[in-house]
Amino acid sequence: MIVGGGLHTSVDILYRKGLRIVEGASFGLCTLRPSGLSVSFAPPPSERREISVHRLDRLKALARGDAPSAK
Repeated sequence: MIVGGGLHTSVDILYRKGLRIVEGASFGLCTLRPSGLSVSFAPPPSERREISVHRLDRLKALARGDAPSAK
């Protein structure tokens, strides 16, 4: 069984103002070789619709532990 978190397809790595989560999925192409199992993840076509955006200042505050708690 191959389990992946999918972050390689759902985070916009070009967005610099924080963390931008977009719609995405992928599937794994598995090949059993004499040396072991190899897996290549292939994303199907997607609209990459924006799901959420987390601002960089908010992420830094969470990392420092001084962000207000969610209510």
